[in-house]
Amino acid sequence: MSLPADHRIPYGPDASQFGDLWLPLRESQTSIPTPHPLVVFFHGGWWKSAYDLGHASHLCAAFRRAGIAVWSIEYRRVGFTGGGWPHTFHDATAGLDFVTKLAKRYPLDPSRVITAGHSAGGHLALWVAGRYHINARSELFLPRPQVCPSAASSPSPVPSISASSSTSPATPASLTIEKKSTT
Repeated sequence: MSLPADHRIPYGPDASQFGDLWLPLRESQTSIPTPHPLVVFFHGGWWKSAYDLGHASHLCAAFRRAGIAVWSIEYRRVGFTGGGWPHTFHDATAGLDFVTKLAKRYPLDPSRVITAGHSAGGHLALWVAGRYHINARSELFLPRPQVCPSAASSPSPVPSISASSSTSPATPASLTIEKKSTT
């Protein structure tokens, strides 16, 4: 059974383009909200429509209890109109960039953002964090990402789609990509 988020917010016009926002509880009702660090989370499920962000709700609630906000992104998946290449990647990008709009309305710190995900969502989390490396001729290229995560993490990513179709069993891995300093 999934847990309800604090807010469900669309980031695009499609029914699958929304996110669940989980905000840490304030110490008191009179305290001034402090901008919180943010985990942008992508759920797994083989990029297929049968799996949605609901199964990650307990993880999102745990981050919230630890004082970390979570923007759990739903995206178009295979089996839904527009799911798959390249729209799933466009959705991941749009969902991440929507953080700039969320930060204007909620106590979020857009300078303290990481991406994370599980399985297929780990693939998206790693990909979207490194998208500034995309070749300008790619159909996935955008001139300037609006949000540049400090790091990307996934306990069991699928970093290569071709590797996920291998007949050998996958070995659990943990990858972290840290943003290079520009100074």
